[in-house]
Amino acid sequence: MRFSIVIATYNAEKHVEFLIEELVEIFDHKNEVYEIIFVNDASDDKTQETLNEQSKKYNQIRVLELTKNSGQQIAFSAGIENANGEFVILLDDDMLNLKGPLDEILDPLLLEEFDIVIGTSAPKGMVRSLTSKLFWKIMARVSNNVISNRELTLRCFNREVATNYKLYKEKHRSITEIMLDLGYRRTYIELEQIQFRNIKSRHNFHRRFRLFVQILSTSRQNSGMGLIYFSFISLMLLPIFAIFLYFLGLITFENRVALVLAAMIWFSFSSTVFLFGIVLFKISMLLRESQQRPLYHIKREKFR
Repeated sequence: MRFSIVIATYNAEKHVEFLIEELVEIFDHKNEVYEIIFVNDASDDKTQETLNEQSKKYNQIRVLELTKNSGQQIAFSAGIENANGEFVILLDDDMLNLKGPLDEILDPLLLEEFDIVIGTSAPKGMVRSLTSKLFWKIMARVSNNVISNRELTLRCFNREVATNYKLYKEKHRSITEIMLDLGYRRTYIELEQIQFRNIKSRHNFHRRFRLFVQILSTSRQNSGMGLIYFSFISLMLLPIFAIFLYFLGLITFENRVALVLAAMIWFSFSSTVFLFGIVLFKISMLLRESQQRPLYHIKREKFR
């Protein structure tokens, strides 16, 4: 089996057939053995009936139906654990125009340049673009991880990554966080052609905040260290900032009360950030121990 396409779906009866037709056309032209795994996250419409009909029409389709609505992360985990392909591809059920984007993310993987390839998209509009970049930069800094702006669900990885993914037993999994924890050679590719049937952005405040908490609370990369570093830098900048304001004439050393008050406020802020960083660091350590995650992953040896 060459490819396993895993799709977590929920209430998609109106468009799932179009997605299947597009995927079958794309992968039939590749002349490779493949499977399309749909994980129905307990849809309350006719998604399951539609998938059952399509699985009779196409032998490549497998359908997994969850007993209750468990969320996209767990649905994808169920699909990954049941995938048999040498390469695993994750998709949203409302993606469109997939031929170009799939070729773009598969090429580096097939050439063995990377083990994980993740698609990204540029947000539409200046305000959305600025807020998106700010959010992801803050999350990367606080969680002490390298996180790309606007990650999509669309990503692919090899069998070795999929096998090690199964070792993670957390009940509520964040695919982004587990991929970061796995390591391996990773790259991000911006997909300009990607389209969605659902135009509304998936990266609303609720989703961003939830992802932020997941990565912050489960990261192996010492959550809180970014805040600790920031507090030390802030304290070191205090005298430099005071001298700068003095030369601008905004403060005078004669007005010692105001000067001392400003210094105390700055020191209190830095100390609070430092303590918060320590707490996050300790929580991340305790969570890693309680989750009993694998401490390391050994890459498969390649013999000539």
